[in-house]
Amino acid sequence: MFKAFFVSNFFTYTANSTFMKTFINKPKNIFTVIFGVFFIIAGIGHFIDPQKYFAFIPNFLPKAASNFLAGLAEIIAGTLLMIPKFRKLGGLLILIMMVVFLPLHILDIFKENPAIGRHTLAIIRLPLQFVSYIQVINATAFK
Repeated sequence: MFKAFFVSNFFTYTANSTFMKTFINKPKNIFTVIFGVFFIIAGIGHFIDPQKYFAFIPNFLPKAASNFLAGLAEIIAGTLLMIPKFRKLGGLLILIMMVVFLPLHILDIFKENPAIGRHTLAIIRLPLQFVSYIQVINATAFK
């Protein structure tokens, strides 16, 4: 009897818990966490392999400083995106970065050797970036 009472109350509590309501029952929050983790990992990548990102940075900008700032901004924005209290700020920072990076991604299409690797990937990245804008706006409630 105790076991049935415990199991019943455990599942009732779990189903009503903040975790379940926040992450399991709301797909937009799952997307938000995945997107936040993606930005954190990308930001860390700037420090692990900076040379990989230098190809994206135009020659008129200092490559090391630009790479450092972009990596740091991605880590901060990704972290803020996963904290409900700061989600809108994190989303706003990500949107700003995506808008700033858009011209670099457009230029990448026209390079002989795109920084992303192949021309096909450079072309596919553009519409995906606009889909990402919409997802960030929906996930962070900028409406």
